[in-house]
Amino acid sequence: MSSAELVVGDRPLLNNEEMVSKAIPGAEALAFLSIKPVNCSCASTSGCEREDLRVVSILEDYGPFGQLDRVENLAFTDCSFLVCVTIPNSVWAIGRHAFKGCCSLASVTIPNSVQEIGPLAFHGCRSLASVTIPDSVHSIGKSAFCGCSSLTSVTIPGPVTDILENTFQDCSSLESVTMPNSVTWIDESAFRDCSSLASVPIPNSVEFIAGRAFCGCSSLTSVTIPNSVLEIGESAFQDCSSLSSVTIPNSVVYIDDGAFRGCSLLIIVTIPESVKRIRPSVFRDCSSLSSVTIPDSLREIADSAFRGCSSFTSMTILFQDRSVLASVVIEDSVPEVSAASLADCSSLTSVSIPNCVRKIGQSAFQDCSSLESVTIANSVTVIEESAFRGCSSLANVIIRNSVTVIGDNAFRGCSSLTSMTIPDSATRIGKDAFAGCNFEPICRGAGQEAGESLNAGAGGLYLCTTM
Repeated sequence: MSSAELVVGDRPLLNNEEMVSKAIPGAEALAFLSIKPVNCSCASTSGCEREDLRVVSILEDYGPFGQLDRVENLAFTDCSFLVCVTIPNSVWAIGRHAFKGCCSLASVTIPNSVQEIGPLAFHGCRSLASVTIPDSVHSIGKSAFCGCSSLTSVTIPGPVTDILENTFQDCSSLESVTMPNSVTWIDESAFRDCSSLASVPIPNSVEFIAGRAFCGCSSLTSVTIPNSVLEIGESAFQDCSSLSSVTIPNSVVYIDDGAFRGCSLLIIVTIPESVKRIRPSVFRDCSSLSSVTIPDSLREIADSAFRGCSSFTSMTILFQDRSVLASVVIEDSVPEVSAASLADCSSLTSVSIPNCVRKIGQSAFQDCSSLESVTIANSVTVIEESAFRGCSSLANVIIRNSVTVIGDNAFRGCSSLTSMTIPDSATRIGKDAFAGCNFEPICRGAGQEAGESLNAGAGGLYLCTTM
């Protein structure tokens, strides 16, 4: 057998029940091990729970059998008393599950010869407080260090391009991560529930942050996403409850569902011009979020995008070409539809104002020429000047009994509006509020007679052509 074929095989000590101390020379599926202390009479290293298997030094040179080049799959799986492992310089690969479940493993020496660390290689090694991954490593498998709950820091070596699924998930003591500029992909749940991770510099090479990549990183306070990133995956930063600031660059074109959901300390967000849609629940339950700036590139704000944002006070929409916006969901936490916030959205067909809104601001929906119906909630008390002016397709408006003021020109030019019920609560109708409408005779609230308690400004009901 050539030296290139020598491996530490699957379950390498199987059926060696009488072994006390031995370096086993190789054949296929056998291990080359020196075990100390020596009193191990178990059938296999895999699943070895004997307290006397504590320290393993894997030998490098086996004379006529050549050098060991691989720690094979499952070699030390579930050796729960194993404390220390030294891997020789001849090894280039650590196989899948090689040290999985070695819950007492506190020290492992990985030499510069190692190029690959297989999937789940150190999964569940909860006593492993530090590990040096040499620069020779170019591949770290899925879940390789998942559940290493004592690991405090990690440096990803330069050749690595992808941080794969669940690689460091549940490393609850992990405080710092250093990633090289070679990394282009941070895969699903790569750092999920790393609850001690306070900062993570994301290098300029990263293009994709996949779903749940940093979900549950409850100590993470700020994130700067570099200009190289194109996509932020579903729930990527969900429940990062200490995250107070995030910078989203113009390179990002897609922010998936729930990306920042539950980031309860996030205060201000600016959406870059590159983003076309805000997906469902992206900022849901961001209870400290008070301000959002939305660019003119936006085409859609989806359901529940800002639901549960209980501190939300303003949404600034920087539209220039608003004609393409076809639908808007106004969340339950928004207290005011601010001045001109949706003006000139000529493709908008319907709007429902939720119960939290108290005021519809000046020119809020002015010249939304395709707007056909509006439902105004019981919470609204003021409809300001020109709020619905020029909404020429508006045929159906329901004004609740809470409205006290309808401002100047509020419904001016709503030529499809054929009826309007002014509620008992109204105390003022502004100048030219309904000018240019096409009313049937106005039906006042049941308890209100014409002119009673109603201050109708000059032209308030002027030019209502069928009155």
